[in-house]
Amino acid sequence: MAPTLSALACGAFALLAWAAPAAAVEAGESAPAFLLPAVDAEAAPIALADYRGKVLYLEFWSSWCVPCRRSMPRLDALRTNWPQEKFEVVGLNLDTHRPDAVRFLERVSIGYPNALDLGGGTARRYGVSALPAAFVINADGVVERVFKGAQTEDFALIRDVVEGLVGR
Repeated sequence: MAPTLSALACGAFALLAWAAPAAAVEAGESAPAFLLPAVDAEAAPIALADYRGKVLYLEFWSSWCVPCRRSMPRLDALRTNWPQEKFEVVGLNLDTHRPDAVRFLERVSIGYPNALDLGGGTARRYGVSALPAAFVINADGVVERVFKGAQTEDFALIRDVVEGLVGR
């Protein structure tokens, strides 16, 4: 099967935007801190430290990434399985212009917070090389699991990982 245009665009973006990414963050490492503006210009900035004490599913995405578009509603549904004080999903958008992210979120209605990683500095610190890229971070701020190019078929495993952490 030939690659789709969106798959080629995602791959091309990964190569161009992060030609020399930092070493990828792996399970067992502390999640790199960040403080980023929210996609919603009226909302407060989003910081990793705001989620200390709860399990966090952190996903890097972009408006032109078709697998991202498919996963986001499922992530929104996933987050309803546990109380918000124990688990949250946060998206980090990698578009170069806020309006692109805003338009995307108007079409894909989700309830979890999303920040703008304009310039991709946070993505480089995490070693992101494909989208969507996700990191399950425990309540102590340590990465428990990394999903590179997460797909909808990964959701059973994602749910199990989160359940194991939230249930601790």
